[in-house]
Amino acid sequence: HKQGNDRAKREALAQGRDFEGEGGKGRAMTGKGWIVEGMEMVPRAEVDMKLEPLLKVVEGRMPVYMYCGSPAEVHTAIDIARENGFLETMVFVLGSGCFKAADEIAAAKVPVILSSNLVYTERDPLTDEETQTFEAKVFQEKGVPFALTSNDSGLESLWYQAALCVGQGMDRKEAMAAITTSPAKILGLENRVGVLKAGADANVVLYSGDPLSVTSHAELVFIDGQQVYDRTKDPRLQHLFEGQEPKGTAPADEDHEGNMHQGEGPSKGDKQ
Repeated sequence: HKQGNDRAKREALAQGRDFEGEGGKGRAMTGKGWIVEGMEMVPRAEVDMKLEPLLKVVEGRMPVYMYCGSPAEVHTAIDIARENGFLETMVFVLGSGCFKAADEIAAAKVPVILSSNLVYTERDPLTDEETQTFEAKVFQEKGVPFALTSNDSGLESLWYQAALCVGQGMDRKEAMAAITTSPAKILGLENRVGVLKAGADANVVLYSGDPLSVTSHAELVFIDGQQVYDRTKDPRLQHLFEGQEPKGTAPADEDHEGNMHQGEGPSKGDKQ
């Protein structure tokens, strides 16, 4: 199955090269249609639409984000990119364990986007010994540009990922870059986001302390230069710390046992 997928990728990209090399006439042309291997005769306009993205790829006009779920797939992806001339515009999106191909990735000079699971655990089948590898550290030591990602879990949020990198001995600047400047460069947006400079998008969060500390919190948030959050005016915090009810909510009532009930309506047994 894997060999079939690899062949399909190569065939698709080869069609892109043919589309380019024959001046936009396709692999083979019969009347108003193109004959493409593995496809029935289709109208020329339809094949144009299907092959145009591949043409942009092989011409280096479109970045390619290549997902690799294993180290073996990394080798194949590099071969495909090198054969078709888009190695310089490729970015790897890696699954857990692909740090084992870090040397090859470093030699190819391809930036990577790491999995949210930064700690790779494996067990030796002979000794039953368990080892853990912090993947971001491996790529950092190899000089591979990398960006961190997160999922919906608070334990794998971006700030936590960066803090984990520092905890694992990574330089603080590099850890912060992995959630700011590095992803911006990978996406080609380094002049707009990920930096604090004149002319960039003013998306800024001001923290009460170290952004990587669990005790710090956001004080002010700006999006495109406009303030969208002020902690001192957060109605939820005013309710929590000062007992002020947020506007638009029903007041809390206290029963005879001292229990608070937030805006409860009458029960079925109550008289109206």
